[in-house]
Amino acid sequence: MADKLTTLLVELAKRTRNGSFSWERTAAEGVYQASFLRYSVQISVRPALVGSEDYVVTILNSEGTVIEQAADTDFANRLQNALPLMSEMYGAARRQALRVDEAIDDILGELSKQVPL
Repeated sequence: MADKLTTLLVELAKRTRNGSFSWERTAAEGVYQASFLRYSVQISVRPALVGSEDYVVTILNSEGTVIEQAADTDFANRLQNALPLMSEMYGAARRQALRVDEAIDDILGELSKQVPL
């Protein structure tokens, strides 16, 4: 299972990077979700015991039951770049779910219409 989970993490990161699927907000603050036919994957961040933060990937079944969960620290022995990979994926999921780029584009559009001082 561990190797499959690592493969899943790498594939999710790759597809998040290239925009192959959509991340959405959840009812929980700072938790973002990608839905598939029978399962959902969530990514979140939590305070770490040592250091700054842990990034967590959670797999849920169609009833919303957590069936697997792993933090970046769980991948440390299997994936050399787990922390930056999950941090980047979390940031991209957050930007997509909150539509950050759309907000920036709107603000830039409004600024371009204003008369310069």
